Amino acid sequence: MEQNNNDEQPQGSPIDDFQPSKAAELKSAQTLATVGIIAGPVSLLFGGVILSTVALIASILAFVKVRRAKDSEDKAGSAAYGIYRQSIVALVVSALALVLNAVSLAFILPSLVEYLQNGSYDDLLNLYGGSAGSSSSADSSSSVWG
Repeated sequence: MEQNNNDEQPQGSPIDDFQPSKAAELKSAQTLATVGIIAGPVSLLFGGVILSTVALIASILAFVKVRRAKDSEDKAGSAAYGIYRQSIVALVVSALALVLNAVSLAFILPSLVEYLQNGSYDDLLNLYGGSAGSSSSADSSSSVWG
């Protein structure tokens, strides 16, 4: 009977001690990897370099967290392998978005600073598809409003 009682509650079992923390760490890593995968492409439209940097940091954190849990042989280790692949994809996507955002910033920033220093805001709007120049030509022509 004593031996059966010891089987029910094994003392010093590392799986029982670390299982909840591994699950929480894997869930956190999966959330961070998802943020990296989503925020990377979104930063190409909104947010720019700042958002892609946040996505890259989240992806790095996810990669580090899941790498710790991936080495074990239990169920958490097998689940960690899928999240490990997801974190690698997040790293690639967010790094690519950061590079593209940095290149576009490097091309746009000199012309933006030049137009702001000259004070020619109409040329700046025309450069990026605005229609500020057309409103000045409408003022010189005769119109219904006088």
